[in-house]
Amino acid sequence: MLRSRFLASLICILLALPLQAAAAKPHVSLKKQIETILSQPDLARGFWGIEIASLANGKVLYSFNADKLFTPASNTKLFTTAAALALIGPDYKFRTTIETDC
Repeated sequence: MLRSRFLASLICILLALPLQAAAAKPHVSLKKQIETILSQPDLARGFWGIEIASLANGKVLYSFNADKLFTPASNTKLFTTAAALALIGPDYKFRTTIETDC
């Protein structure tokens, strides 16, 4: 939910880029818009890397942590799954209990 909300906001910004080109300082406005999105409490704890470039000339319009290396969550899950498989084996069955005092 959170990621889809962020992506929807970012897509709206990207779709507005042609309108931004007509403004006197489009990069300042774009920067403020992205910073506003990333400063939301649900997103502020994350580690983000963004680079937006013009399709017309390749010029970078906005960059934030673009030179940082990230470990994608999907890759991390693969290592965790492999470690669990090696440690507990493929035949292990998790038991889930449901308890109540009713």
